[in-house]
Amino acid sequence: LIAALANALEPITVDDAHYIDEQSSCISLIQSVSSGCIFVLKQKTEATQYTDQALVLYSHLTRLWPHHVFVGLVHNATHAVHQKEAELALRLACVEGQSAIDSMMIAPPDSQADRMRIRRGWKLSVCAEIAAAWLEWVTRWLDDQPESTNIDEASIYNMMNEVQKLASSVVNFMLDWKERTSERLMPENGADLIVSSVRFLALWLATDPKMHQAAMPILSMCTLWIVHSPEHGATIAEYVRPCISFALETCGISEAQYAADLMTRELHHDRSQAEEFASPWVGTIEFDDLARAVYSIPSDEDMLRDRK
Repeated sequence: LIAALANALEPITVDDAHYIDEQSSCISLIQSVSSGCIFVLKQKTEATQYTDQALVLYSHLTRLWPHHVFVGLVHNATHAVHQKEAELALRLACVEGQSAIDSMMIAPPDSQADRMRIRRGWKLSVCAEIAAAWLEWVTRWLDDQPESTNIDEASIYNMMNEVQKLASSVVNFMLDWKERTSERLMPENGADLIVSSVRFLALWLATDPKMHQAAMPILSMCTLWIVHSPEHGATIAEYVRPCISFALETCGISEAQYAADLMTRELHHDRSQAEEFASPWVGTIEFDDLARAVYSIPSDEDMLRDRK
């Protein structure tokens, strides 16, 4: 049944989910299925097939109906059970994601091992989707709350801490991948893993400048994927654009002016002022190259090649 539900939900889009919810509210059904997934995930048994299927099904629920899966993070006895379940599911997803990364990073760096590594790490894409769905939902939920709301800050802190651990592991995984293989190419049969990881990491990096220094090498990887991956480049550009906006905003730089400066090749921010920048990305060649790729501004090399 779990596998059948997961397969049935896979082709459904977010727009489809909104339409279904508008026709007949499915909050009770979604929360019941979600609770069932969490019950399976909690079992300390050898039935890994069922826990894997439950993880996939739960990821579809968070993708399609996050507002039903993740209940309000307030001090409210009515939501207490569902809130604890959501916390547990997110914690388990983050742990499974880190475990998937560990299993990939122990393989030797060769083409055969790359394929093996992707097979071992398939759970990372699922866990990254769950963490990304929660980050997206909680950011929107917090923005919508009036000041008088009695928000459960301890719960949010605990969940953010779990997500940060996974984000740090994803950064390490991406850097390890860069050292092992050609960063320009999407891994064979592993595009979903990379795209899901980029989406999750981009959501985190668009909220936490403290991780920008560690994630610096990832900027060039995303630039190359945007430029050289016809199938996934536009998607990755869409995911990382908020990171560019956030980095500029934390440094007090207008994004519109920055884009105009890139067009005219007259950048007015100086890396020598790095100590004044909240994000270490701003003022670097890697950041400017990524922004050009996201904004679809030709690079100097492209312009020179076109002239020739």
